[in-house]
Amino acid sequence: MAREIRKPQVQLAIRSFTRSTGLQGPALLYFLVVVVTGSVIFGINLSHLKVSFFGIYFIWTFLTFVSEKLMVSLFGYYLTVSCALHVSAYILFDTPTAIFTGVLASIINDVTSRRGAHKAVFNAAQYTITICLAAPVFYALKQSTDAVFSLRHDFLAFLLSYLVYIVANAVLVWCIVALTSGQKLTSIIQKDLRVETLHTPTVLPVAPLIVYLYQQEPLSLVFLAMPLLMAHLSFKNYAQLHLQTIATMEVLADIIDRRDLYTAKHSQRVAKLAEATAWAMKLSAKEVEEIALAGRVHDIGKVAISDYILLKNGSLSPEEYEAVKTHPRVGFEILSNLYLYKKCAHYVLYHHERFDGTGYPVGLKGEAIPLGARILAVADTYDAMTTDRPYRRALTRQQALDELRRCSGTQFDPAVVNAFLATQEQARPFN
Repeated sequence: MAREIRKPQVQLAIRSFTRSTGLQGPALLYFLVVVVTGSVIFGINLSHLKVSFFGIYFIWTFLTFVSEKLMVSLFGYYLTVSCALHVSAYILFDTPTAIFTGVLASIINDVTSRRGAHKAVFNAAQYTITICLAAPVFYALKQSTDAVFSLRHDFLAFLLSYLVYIVANAVLVWCIVALTSGQKLTSIIQKDLRVETLHTPTVLPVAPLIVYLYQQEPLSLVFLAMPLLMAHLSFKNYAQLHLQTIATMEVLADIIDRRDLYTAKHSQRVAKLAEATAWAMKLSAKEVEEIALAGRVHDIGKVAISDYILLKNGSLSPEEYEAVKTHPRVGFEILSNLYLYKKCAHYVLYHHERFDGTGYPVGLKGEAIPLGARILAVADTYDAMTTDRPYRRALTRQQALDELRRCSGTQFDPAVVNAFLATQEQARPFN
């Protein structure tokens, strides 16, 4: 009888956990493997903590917690210098100290930030596993015997253990993101590597600096706070400037779209269609991001076109059509002045070029047209065809796809059309 009672209770608990976390199938299994493994490692190391290190545990947990709090969001990733505190902890003290202080600081940060219990548990487990993998590398390669750390003799040991830390931490996070988001693991890796190439070199020198200062005089760590804070603020300002520039351009693009009831959210849809096509063509994450950015602002040059022309119900006169044809160049002139849009600006400039060379504003032909512009041309035309206009009804999805096939090789790049069609075979139209 007892077994009959427990089984439904266990099943109910699993269902409740699945609903609250959104984890199921492979994602749930991976989560449990990481958490159980991390918990076992943490429990083993917990028994090796030293009472004499109580003050160190307090100070290092506080420092690590502060470093976690001072995180910066960039490209959808949260960056901190906490890894420098973790690495310096196992160099200066031991693995149990690094694990205990790192886990405690992570849990406090996640709880105070209200990220959810399952995220706090996973983060604590992955930090435990990461430190457990990285620390032995340093101990195995350490050369100096008369000092805790000698930069001259132990730099290779530090560098390799730091790289193990970065790779282990990244892999654990990549897998859970891939399993829970539905994104391809390769695309996640490409995006993250772009951020890490900026983040890792700036944080790498911090760990040996912390170790050196602590060895000379523990209180000297106080003087490290100001440079770290300044570095954090500089990086934060860079990230905010990046995000604010994109937000400003996209708001302007949306305002232009809303000038015409029929083109509302046109740029958003084009960006999504172009992004999906770029992934289908197996472009790099950076190229996909640039194409999606260009898609969001591809019509920004229409700011220079009067409402009379832009909203005209009937056919345009030759003079009016010439005015419309200026919008790619105007868009290029706006965007090319912004560092973030340097490459995107060329996609915007040429997105009305045709594969057969009869387009505008220059009349480029074939592969002389940048690939990003060729992708935008297909996405832009498809959305225009499937949207009602004052002078015509929207084509059905199938009619629009047939039209793309018909114009493949003349108006559009056949390779781009094929990739676009592949994304649409089982996809529903963007709303």
